[in-house]
Amino acid sequence: MQQLFSGKLRFKDENGEDYADWEEKKLGEVGKIITGSTPPTSNLEYYIGNRLFVSPADINEARFVLSTKTTLTDLGFEKGRKLKKGAVLFVCIGSTIGKVAIAGYDCITNQQINAIEANSLNCNDFIFSLLELNAGNIKLLAGVQAVPQINKTDFSNFSFMFPSLPEQQKIANFLSNIDVKIENTNQQIYQMQDFKKGLLQQLFV
Repeated sequence: MQQLFSGKLRFKDENGEDYADWEEKKLGEVGKIITGSTPPTSNLEYYIGNRLFVSPADINEARFVLSTKTTLTDLGFEKGRKLKKGAVLFVCIGSTIGKVAIAGYDCITNQQINAIEANSLNCNDFIFSLLELNAGNIKLLAGVQAVPQINKTDFSNFSFMFPSLPEQQKIANFLSNIDVKIENTNQQIYQMQDFKKGLLQQLFV
């Protein structure tokens, strides 16, 4: 990732030619930045439905957010700032600043999360990997406040180097395939741990 995002390792186009040079762009220039909001919790008609309401607790080591601890009804979903499937979610407030994921379904988030929906010239999956790599540096910029935070304006102004869309897509696909292999390996580890636990229970009962 360090080589890919520094431009030291480059992909070629279908004709074996170099892609265009990378350009420095702000996050606000490559997509729409959306800060989450929470539907009124006092209205029970808004909650316990089949719509995802993402909070930092729902973002873990997985690439995609496919389920959430809190869910919304269609009525509650209409009260938030709706995000499309594929939007990149980045925690910008609190002790877990820097957690990043991709929305596996249409969703809304709470106000601790800023989301990016890439425009037609950029790729959500590339932005996800870019933020994943730089999450630690972004977190440092939040400072040492009682409640560390990065507001929407500052988040929008973060600058990174971006390749053309075709090269973004090649990088994203390459890294996505690695993430799939990692997830499959993790599943095998969990299965072996369960298998071992079952053996131990039988051995020592």
